[in-house]
Amino acid sequence: MLGVFDISVTTVMVSPLRLLLIAGSTASGKSKLAYKLAKQEPSRIINADSMQLYRDLSILTARPTRAEMNDVPHALYGIWGRAVGSSVASWLRLADQEISQAWSAGQRAILVGGTGLYFKAFLGGIADIPDIPDAIRVRVRKVMRDEGAKGLHQRLADLAPGEALRLNPGDTQRLARALEVIYATGRPISDYYDVPGQSWSQRLKATNAQIEMKLLWPDRSLVYERCDSRVVKMVSAGVLQEVEKLMTMTGALDLADEHPLTKALGLREFHAHICGRTSLDEAIAATQLATRRYAKRQRTWFGRQMACWPRLTKPEG
Repeated sequence: MLGVFDISVTTVMVSPLRLLLIAGSTASGKSKLAYKLAKQEPSRIINADSMQLYRDLSILTARPTRAEMNDVPHALYGIWGRAVGSSVASWLRLADQEISQAWSAGQRAILVGGTGLYFKAFLGGIADIPDIPDAIRVRVRKVMRDEGAKGLHQRLADLAPGEALRLNPGDTQRLARALEVIYATGRPISDYYDVPGQSWSQRLKATNAQIEMKLLWPDRSLVYERCDSRVVKMVSAGVLQEVEKLMTMTGALDLADEHPLTKALGLREFHAHICGRTSLDEAIAATQLATRRYAKRQRTWFGRQMACWPRLTKPEG
C-alpha cells in the first residue's frame, strides 16, 4: 500500500513534524487560507488539486498567483504538460517527496486542494498498482472513443468476468482503468486491493508527526456567489487567450478525449465562444453554472467521506 507516512526523513528534524491538510470545494477559500497560514510560520504549500497539476491552464484552474508562489514555497503546481495522464498514485508519490523535503527543511507541510480522492488515498493508502505503459493507455482510450462504455465492458468481461460483474457497465472511467490494469499486468485490479496494508494512523505514529485537518465549509450561497465572481475575474485575467493558446497548440487535446485536462471547468464553454458558437455572456453563464454544480458535488462528497474532519465555516480571501 502507498501512503504519505511511508516516507523517510534522513536529516535532523524540528520536532514535532507538522502536517496540515486543508480540503474544501472550489471557491471555498482553501488557497487563501493556506497562504495566510504559510506566512505565519515556515511552511511549504503542496497542491492536492488534480487540475492545478497542469501548467497550461493556470487562470482557468485558479492556481495561486505568481506573487504568492514566489513569496512562500509552493509545490506541485503546473508541473505537468498536457500529454501527461494523472493518477492518484503518481500524485501521491510526488506528495510524499514534497512532505519529506518540507520536513527536512524544518517546514510545516500544508496539503491543500479540492480533489477528495487525493486526501482519501493520502490518509488511507491505495493499492500499489504498477504503472500503466503509455501504449496501453492509448489502446484503451481508442476503445473508449470508438466503442464507449459498452465496448470497454465487453472486453473486460472477456478477460475477467468477475471484474465486469463488479463494475457498473456505464462507468467509463472505472471500466477503462480496470481494462488498463489487466492489459498491463494480466491480473484484475481487485487483486491489488486485496493486499492488506498499514493504516495511516500506524504510519503517523511511526513518524511522531502532528497532523491537523481542516474542511472548509462556508455557507453554500456564499460559495456559489464566489464561483460566479471567479469566472468573471478569469475573463478579465485573460482566460480566453489561455484557452485559445492551448487549443491551437500543435498536438493540443481533442475535446472528445478522456484526458483529465479536458474536464477543466470552463474549457469547453470558453472554447465554444472562441469558435463563434456562443456569445461571451453565454460562455460565462455556462461556466458559472458548471462551477456551481461542481462545487455542489464536491460538498456532497466531502460531507460523506470526511464527516469526521473539523469544519471551518469562515472563508478566507
